[in-house]
Amino acid sequence: MFFILAIIIALLESTIFRGIDILPVLVIFRGLRKGPFVGLLTGAGIGLIAEVFSSGPLGIDLILYSITGLFSGILSDRFYYRKDLLSEMIFLFLGLGLFYFLSLIFIGRDIISYRPIIITILFLAVFSPLAFRLIER
Repeated sequence: MFFILAIIIALLESTIFRGIDILPVLVIFRGLRKGPFVGLLTGAGIGLIAEVFSSGPLGIDLILYSITGLFSGILSDRFYYRKDLLSEMIFLFLGLGLFYFLSLIFIGRDIISYRPIIITILFLAVFSPLAFRLIER
């Protein structure tokens, strides 16, 4: 069910929600909730899905999502993570910052120049936990 949701979101990202990356949010939440190993595997799976819908260099999405899932799981193990709204927003902000920083390094282009990335990160960090609370019910 989780990967079906990821495929639907990938389709929406490639058509309607251009410029808003929701797939990293799925990976970060899964890493936070399930730990580093599941975060890594989820990142690899969603990275493969993103590869199908991406026009970028082959393998970059797989690496980006895998590292993001792994580190979000490590963050939840090393630091005090609770399943409350504020903690999810803070950890999601940090995870998305890591994702966009790594994409800047791996892709080698300035992603900040063509969209206000901090606004995207803040928007996703604030509204994604609310959306996932609705989905989990």
